Amino acid sequence: MKKGVFCLKDLPRVMNRTPRIWEIGWMPDHLYLHRNRRIEAPHLCFTLRAELGAVKTLVNGRLRERRIRAPYVGLVRHGQVYHTVQAVRHDELYFVYEPAMYGELLSMMPSAPHFELTCGVQNVISEILSNLEHLNVPGTADRLDLLAVRLLLETRIAQFECGGFSFAHPRIGEVASYLSTHFMYEIRLEELIRQFGFSKRSFYRYWQQYSELSPVQFLQEKRLQYARSLLENTGMAVCEVAQVSRFRSTAYFTQCFSRHFGCSPSKCRSMVKLNFRGTLPTRTGAPAAGGLEMP
Repeated sequence: MKKGVFCLKDLPRVMNRTPRIWEIGWMPDHLYLHRNRRIEAPHLCFTLRAELGAVKTLVNGRLRERRIRAPYVGLVRHGQVYHTVQAVRHDELYFVYEPAMYGELLSMMPSAPHFELTCGVQNVISEILSNLEHLNVPGTADRLDLLAVRLLLETRIAQFECGGFSFAHPRIGEVASYLSTHFMYEIRLEELIRQFGFSKRSFYRYWQQYSELSPVQFLQEKRLQYARSLLENTGMAVCEVAQVSRFRSTAYFTQCFSRHFGCSPSKCRSMVKLNFRGTLPTRTGAPAAGGLEMP
């Protein structure tokens, strides 16, 4: 490497802020059965090895079946009720965060759950496990906060390196970019699909390969993140934030916001003012995550 000064200021970043971890679980050869358990906090789960077979879970009473090849990463949203129907033994490393961090974590997630166990991924996992043996040493918790984000970053880099971002149709990424930059406008999805040259059936088939969020959910995530930013950084009333963020009513906005972030818009604002940090709820075991869980 030649001597020099290297400018990174204008280079794009994959990650933004560093969420603070509430709890870490290292569960080799793990088999956990949920019995109508309500998930109280977001879980970021890395399944590193899994036996063959499908994972079947009732989520809010609806059956979900997962057959994703390990290793894979998933983000489980708080506020959902899990009941295991069928489980498989697996090695899992999971991180629990405060509910307000769900949106931030979601923005960091790779577009597909599967990744390769590259040297970069394995090195970060080894460093995390090593630091867990020294939790009471000052700075270790901060280091683990950063390592968890770095692990997410390494999974995304692994997908780039292994071609995990090659979608079935290149224009799907263009649709996602359009939704990400035009979420403040009224969007008629059927018209947008036609504009990008898809039939409705082919669009949804290709979209499922891009994101496990539906287009409507994808759009709502963007609007909720924008609403949260307004609550944290402006003095706008909740009803104004709801209107500007394109929610049909304040009541509906409050319902969606509370379900997404785990607190009401008003409480979110007060938490920012007081720099409040919640307490860790009592829990046992982590919910199985195979990709992003939908509402």
